[in-house]
Amino acid sequence: MVIGLCISALVSLCSLNLLVYPTWLEKKVGRRLRRGSLLAVLLLSLVVSVLLAANLYATTKKSDSASQPKAKTTSSQPDNKTNVPRTDADSVGATTYKLAAKTESASTVRYTVITSERDEKALIDLNDTLYSAYKADQTKKAAETKLAEKPLYIDYFDDATVAKTYLKDILKADLSQAQKDDLYKHYIALMLDSPALKQKTLYLQSRPAKVLKKY
Repeated sequence: MVIGLCISALVSLCSLNLLVYPTWLEKKVGRRLRRGSLLAVLLLSLVVSVLLAANLYATTKKSDSASQPKAKTTSSQPDNKTNVPRTDADSVGATTYKLAAKTESASTVRYTVITSERDEKALIDLNDTLYSAYKADQTKKAAETKLAEKPLYIDYFDDATVAKTYLKDILKADLSQAQKDDLYKHYIALMLDSPALKQKTLYLQSRPAKVLKKY
């Protein structure tokens, strides 16, 4: 492209020179040159030069833009007591789940997990994976802060709306037993890890509660 631009510019200069000083070339070729032809060549070469120059400018600008490093964007997560970790998977084997919330108070750490899984073996497999990950996270934090580990709860629900307010609603005095039973049926299982009680147990939330696995 640069070579073409140079050739076009050279042709333009030659044509312009011949228009102004045609005598020496007329002597060489032995006939009179037509000014109209020279003018046409000059205009054509000027047009080609402009087009090549514009194309070269556009290509250079695009190349410079592509070579500039892109600014990194960072997503900030609010530093509050209730948040949802972004790195957790959404399935364990064939069991799908969603981590709805992680709530940490001064005395406990609680994870709320939404899943439709009811098979006991599948629930154990799911809890094995989640409990291992959440427990490791709590152990690491305890080591960093040099504080005792807090009791860890993992609540499994099949309804996100019920799960959001279950612990408050179930204690309401004005709630009938039938209403409490309707809420309770969405509470699938509970993983309880309490150092004070020396208990690490996964319970199926049935009546009565059933121990699925002790850790």
